[in-house]
Amino acid sequence: MATFGQSAAALLLAALATTSLPLARASGSGGLVERLDALCDALAADPPRRVELRAKDFEEGTYRITEPGLYVLAEDVAFNPNRGDVAGSPNAFDPARNGDWSPTPAQRATGGQYAGTGYVLGFFAAVAVEVSDVVLDLGGHTLEAHPEFALQQRFFSLVELASAPFIAGAGPADFGGDFAAASRACVQNGTLGLTSHHGVHGNDNDDVLVRDVAFRSFEVAAVHLNRARRAAVARVTARGSRVDVPVLGAWSAARFLRPFAAAALAAAGDEHPAKARALAGARDRLVTQMDAFFRGALSGGDFPAGLDPASERAWRNVDGLEDGNNYGVVIHSRGPAVNDFADRVVGELTAPPLEGRKRDAASSEVAVVDSEVSGIVAKVREVVALTDPEGKPFLDPSGAVFQVELCADRSTGEYSPGPLCDAQVALADLCLALELGPRCGRLSIPRALVDWARPGGGALGPLVEAHGWRYARNGDSMFHVNKGPVGLRIDGTSDFLVRGLTLRGVSNEGPPGQALPLPGEGGEKVAYTGPSDGGHPLQAAGTGYQGADARGISIASTAAGRLEDVAVSGVWSAWGSAVGVDLINDNKSLVLENISVGGVTAAARAPGGAPGWPAPVAPVAAGFRVSPESQPLSSAGVAVSDVQVASAT
Repeated sequence: MATFGQSAAALLLAALATTSLPLARASGSGGLVERLDALCDALAADPPRRVELRAKDFEEGTYRITEPGLYVLAEDVAFNPNRGDVAGSPNAFDPARNGDWSPTPAQRATGGQYAGTGYVLGFFAAVAVEVSDVVLDLGGHTLEAHPEFALQQRFFSLVELASAPFIAGAGPADFGGDFAAASRACVQNGTLGLTSHHGVHGNDNDDVLVRDVAFRSFEVAAVHLNRARRAAVARVTARGSRVDVPVLGAWSAARFLRPFAAAALAAAGDEHPAKARALAGARDRLVTQMDAFFRGALSGGDFPAGLDPASERAWRNVDGLEDGNNYGVVIHSRGPAVNDFADRVVGELTAPPLEGRKRDAASSEVAVVDSEVSGIVAKVREVVALTDPEGKPFLDPSGAVFQVELCADRSTGEYSPGPLCDAQVALADLCLALELGPRCGRLSIPRALVDWARPGGGALGPLVEAHGWRYARNGDSMFHVNKGPVGLRIDGTSDFLVRGLTLRGVSNEGPPGQALPLPGEGGEKVAYTGPSDGGHPLQAAGTGYQGADARGISIASTAAGRLEDVAVSGVWSAWGSAVGVDLINDNKSLVLENISVGGVTAAARAPGGAPGWPAPVAPVAAGFRVSPESQPLSSAGVAVSDVQVASAT
């Protein structure tokens, strides 16, 4: 059994002990929770209106809060609006019909309740808080997604603190510029349950408090705030990410493809009839397979015999664990937290595609106090993307990766038909022929790849070489950078406080990065360390594959933060690194006081071997890992125990 993880941890603790920053130089966020508690109490005591929310208020979709007041959940709610045709075809899409778990045509029409671009990919929230001075009181009840809705709407938060899920210029679709963020807002007193993404999510929020809430069965995060100012998470429990996820990421690609196919067919009219017929046929075959899968997934895995093996391989989540990055709580700078950990000092933060938005990008005055995060479990899956010579990935209209491993025979390099691959190719073929551009979303599948997928299209390898295409590893099905599960992630934030946090059980069953060559790649295996030699173009250099890692707490590119009275235990990875507290890139003026880390196990299954393992960047185990740029630091009462790179179990 290797023990170098313990030695490394001791060296890091020694380095911390030599710094001289006084403990008095702590975050100014002390007192923030008390101020926000008082604000929420005052808003609830004398609201301009008091509204009781019942299940009937959610039957037709997102409850939009557009006026200040106190909104109280009066009963448990399982969100399942505009239910599809479960008895018939639950995945058929007709732009003129109701149902499909999405806004109806009348609701999306001008003047309709969901006419805004925020609903372009469906109901993104059960409650959308679009104004300031709002208290959402769960009243001791539970708000959650119905299992049907959680399966069919894979992009969803129970509470969104804005009128849309993304700021302008961000996200997997065009959400437009009509974005209104809530401030002086509170979510409190109850349970937020099953959700396919977040419990509470927000962008550009000021003076917000999430307090006395229990989170469970979330897939991506309990709380996620981007560019928050004067925000706190207090007295919450986030006990258990979802462990019965029925689908992989490619399911959402299939769901979102259907409306784009309908739009392309409508635009075609009498043009390109052969291509239109091909798309209609591919769509119908896809929907048939989706209907079979839907019934199998909701019956506990009793899939019908008619399910195509290619569909099952693309969609079925055998382990039931989240196949992408997931978290307990995330505090992040402006923009989605989908790329690598922040690598700019506060005040100079950038996050593609928002490079020009340097001002006012950081979160600041943030506190996470008196809370528990436990049971953050994932089996992160690497999806290799094919890109152009500049690293731009080939995506379908919803921004999902065209998965070569699903669509190409690894041994011959020839196209491997399947319902999802066929539909993606047929849609790209018609969109390109009609020159629909933005009307086909983020589509970037090139004509040459479409032609390869035709009968007799030959092997992919020579095409990759001829066009200078590349493979990008270390990503997921939406081309997000893989990082593995993290209990608490703080990126690009200044003046923060973490106090009284218990974090137990962050584990990653994810396998090592894929090392076997794909068509057009030479050699016996592919070993990469960063973006320049086969990794993701947006990952940091020297990090290698990160999807197998697990972290208790990550802090990246922050300033003036304080962690006190924090206990981290049970950080475990099957194949990658495991770190209790990871200080990444240039953190400035941090204070650590009374921090304990124990039970950190890295690469627990690694000695059994795997193709290409170990990678060039070998896994490590550490109680604390501190980047050279993270200083000055001050520590007192920091303890580490039981840190190891383990034997196979």
